[in-house]
Amino acid sequence: MYIEKINSFAEAEVKWNDTKPIRGKEVDMRPLGKRHRKYERIAKIDDNCYALLDGGTGCNSTWSGHYNTVTWAEVRMLAPILWERHADGTETVRVRNESSTYGHAQQRYSFLQRAMPRGLGWVNRNGKHFIRIRNGCADNGHYLPFSSTRPVGRQGSAPYGYTIDDDHHYVKFRRDEAGVFHFISNDHELPKPPRIRVLKEEKAKFKPIADAFLKWLCAVGPMIEVPKGYKQWQERNLWKNKLKEQVDAWAKVEFEDKRDARKMYSCGLMVSGLSNTEPTFVKDIMQDEAHPLRVVLLNLMLDELDITAVTDRESIQKFKANYNRMINRVCGFQTIVTEYNEGE
Repeated sequence: MYIEKINSFAEAEVKWNDTKPIRGKEVDMRPLGKRHRKYERIAKIDDNCYALLDGGTGCNSTWSGHYNTVTWAEVRMLAPILWERHADGTETVRVRNESSTYGHAQQRYSFLQRAMPRGLGWVNRNGKHFIRIRNGCADNGHYLPFSSTRPVGRQGSAPYGYTIDDDHHYVKFRRDEAGVFHFISNDHELPKPPRIRVLKEEKAKFKPIADAFLKWLCAVGPMIEVPKGYKQWQERNLWKNKLKEQVDAWAKVEFEDKRDARKMYSCGLMVSGLSNTEPTFVKDIMQDEAHPLRVVLLNLMLDELDITAVTDRESIQKFKANYNRMINRVCGFQTIVTEYNEGE
């Protein structure tokens, strides 16, 4: 996993010239470290530009050493680390994250940590990534977002949301003659964390039913024993199997003609957790006091709520708040908001 750190354009030039290419490969593959990790390599784009590649987005070769559909222009645009020497004699290094909409790219994280110049550092802060200037004591790091740019030849397999145009989701530094790095690109805005918004109007209509179910839960709940914890795994398996038998028996009668396979599937997921159950199904059970699965639903709610901890006024309020949050979730009275104003 070792990579020889490159701390300047001159060192990138020396590394390229002094590294022997892997024999028998279509691509000129000059490894940055161990030769069996040949996909982690340095590529010469021209006399004034070297790219450090990790085999991910922006690499113009397969892991076995054949050319793929990525062009040299796309390598320059999407390389994880790019060293450039400019006409005025200055040199810069540009750092780019992986092109991903999923928020995980362990190969790129590892590569950046190992291949970053000594004057820069890769920082993971609560799942967000920053590039920090090590010799700048007041530097808290510059946010490095994921990119939405992918090579033209890889758009076909890419999910919606990618582009072939450069989104400029990188950070760039100029290295002075003393070897000190200076941040020269634009700072990126930190993404806002998603918020949960309660659908108050819909919930208000359902409130009488939710309150009535809570009263029944508080009256019957203390008499029902729900095994919890890993030490009770045997008792818990038996408990869950009994609930599943009740759900399956009801579903076979209710959907005997097998025409509503979707509802049968939803019923089967119910015992695996309330989060896997359709909100309309949960609300149907709560509204019908004679529903055959009402006790099953009660058991599943008690599995999430700790009714045994209700001993005083404070614990009662906490129990009600937990029940309220659970109802918002399992009955579909909340939505995840990713774009909002700070005042909301």
